[in-house]
Amino acid sequence: IHGANPKLITRQIGVVPSFGRDDLGFHCLNTVFMLTPKDRSPDISYVMGLLNSTLIATYWKNRFYDQRDRFPKIKGTY
Repeated sequence: IHGANPKLITRQIGVVPSFGRDDLGFHCLNTVFMLTPKDRSPDISYVMGLLNSTLIATYWKNRFYDQRDRFPKIKGTY
């Protein structure tokens, strides 16, 4: 999965996740979460747009934000 192409990545620290697209298959260590599609439907750019939406950010902040001032973790139930 580390060298998957394409994949979506997001940092592990922050109030809400912010996803980016990796089309080059860079190897990622344990500082990011990686999402890879099982097939090409729906388009990965569409999924990234949904995950970066204000609606998802609001939901995430209300449901998973750990209220830390320093290094809030983007972790929750997988």
